[in-house]
Amino acid sequence: MSKLITDRFSIIKKYIKNKEVLDIGCIDHYSEREIKNLWIHKKIKTYAKSLIGVDLIKKEVDKLNNKGYDIICDNAETFNLNKKFDIIFAGELIEHINNQGLFLENVRKHLKDDGKFIFTTPNCNNFFNTIEVLLFGQTPVNDEHVLWHN
Repeated sequence: MSKLITDRFSIIKKYIKNKEVLDIGCIDHYSEREIKNLWIHKKIKTYAKSLIGVDLIKKEVDKLNNKGYDIICDNAETFNLNKKFDIIFAGELIEHINNQGLFLENVRKHLKDDGKFIFTTPNCNNFFNTIEVLLFGQTPVNDEHVLWHN
């Protein structure tokens, strides 16, 4: 069984310190997570040399840009920043991407030769989902996920 990760930032922070970072899908339920100090984009900003975000949710992108963040409103599969990064982070995003191959090609295009791509995704066979199947006989489904990973 895989290890339960409850704090993604504790794992990635050693890779982003003083690096140029691109955070794709950075909104990540911003309003809910900021209240609980769980919003990873804000935490990355405190460690990274520079940080740019990309997300599709225009209303939230505009709100965060007005708060001093540098976030581009665009599609994760097709954006073009004409810049390469040391680290590209995509937290809990890939399961929402329709064309994951195109997304990964776009990541490669924006990654420096010695750069690192870090992504996280929910494990569809995690402990809690397994218990739900055993207790209720059904697999929990998130309508926003186009693919499941384990």
